[in-house]
Amino acid sequence: MKCRKVRDFLLTDYLDGDLPEGLKKEVDVHLSKCSLCREFQDKVVKKTSLPFRDLEELNPEGYILEEIKEKITDIDNDKYSLWTRFKGTIFQGFRLRKPSLALVLSITVIAISVVFTKLSLDSRQSKVNSYISEQLDSIAYLISSGDNSGEEDSFGFGTAVEDYFM
Repeated sequence: MKCRKVRDFLLTDYLDGDLPEGLKKEVDVHLSKCSLCREFQDKVVKKTSLPFRDLEELNPEGYILEEIKEKITDIDNDKYSLWTRFKGTIFQGFRLRKPSLALVLSITVIAISVVFTKLSLDSRQSKVNSYISEQLDSIAYLISSGDNSGEEDSFGFGTAVEDYFM
């Protein structure tokens, strides 16, 4: 038997004496061989069993015990009432487990982010295209208005940069 399984039994049925005889023998054999599991058993006994061994047994008065039983019965009856069953049937379809809910929310956030990013990029792209178009129009105008190479009365400032580029 593996240590993990022995430790699970120690925390549940073994120390309470509720373990079936065959499993109890297997746990006893493992505990006789494994010092780590024996240490674990000692720690569990010290933390869970020893503090309660010396307590005196309390016998509650009859009416207290009856009230506890009534509360348990009321809870059990309410558990199977018509309203509880109806509510459970109606809302059962809307219940999501936590991992499912996390997955759905993650996908929703990603989808919304993609949509807004796409809209933002389209808006920016149209602004960039508009700007480039305006610049190209301006350059085309400057080129076409400066194309007076055949005319003698072209205007100039007489600078060295102008002479170099013209």
